[in-house]
Amino acid sequence: MATVITKTKGKTVVTANATDGAITIAEMQTAGLTITKADIVEVFWTVNGTNTWLIDRGGTALAQYSGNGNHDYASSGLTLATGNTSDMGLTLSGGTGFIVVIVHTR
Repeated sequence: MATVITKTKGKTVVTANATDGAITIAEMQTAGLTITKADIVEVFWTVNGTNTWLIDRGGTALAQYSGNGNHDYASSGLTLATGNTSDMGLTLSGGTGFIVVIVHTR
């Protein structure tokens, strides 16, 4: 598995175990719906050693994660903001791990 994108109406789940530099809004489209915005609302991750996962939007770094964990931004009424119309990049600095990014689409 490199990157798997699971789509339902209003939500996209992106799962990756390797760097993917351009997950586009078009890849998050579902049949019959045109998505104009994609808000990152939750992230689960694990990575070994001192390695990290980096999430960017349109080339702007938003968050970097090490070890393992979960950030549920939506439970606080937040999103991982900036550029919700831009491509999303996932960068694994090295080693092994996976990341799951939950995106609300509209």
